[in-house]
Amino acid sequence: AAGYINNPKIATALIDKLSKDKDVDVRKNAAHGAGNIQNPQIALLTIAKLTKNPDPKVKQEAIYSIRKIKNNQIKNEAYKLCAKSNDINIQIGLSRNLDNIEDSKLYDLLLEKFSSSPNFEIKRNAISSLIDLDNDKIKNNSKLYDSIIKTAVKDSSSDIKSIAAL
Repeated sequence: AAGYINNPKIATALIDKLSKDKDVDVRKNAAHGAGNIQNPQIALLTIAKLTKNPDPKVKQEAIYSIRKIKNNQIKNEAYKLCAKSNDINIQIGLSRNLDNIEDSKLYDLLLEKFSSSPNFEIKRNAISSLIDLDNDKIKNNSKLYDSIIKTAVKDSSSDIKSIAAL
């Protein structure tokens, strides 16, 4: 609904109300719709608000919704905003979406952070994103792409080795 409202104050108030709803599905749907918002100011406010929701599923849905943003500059700003967080659920959400990041510096920053994470799910997602990556710009400009693949092959975890071997 907020995607069709051009007034940032009204859209933010609506998202605020939806993000506080008792029903987790209402909050998840609000997060899911955040990526449809093409007004940069509203999109960033909405994603910032939803990534602070106490429910992990809402946070991860908000991060996933960034994929739908058509403007790469807005998309990168949203990812940068989320990258500042140390919240484990936001890190998991970001690690699942590394293959959608267009900014090679941000990609390297997150790849380095996630590939050495003590959290297995985050580490696995980071390595998997390398395999799914079809962005030649990132592959050619990433300083870490090749070294992380080599590190993953040496990793003692058999799951990580099998992912890296693909």
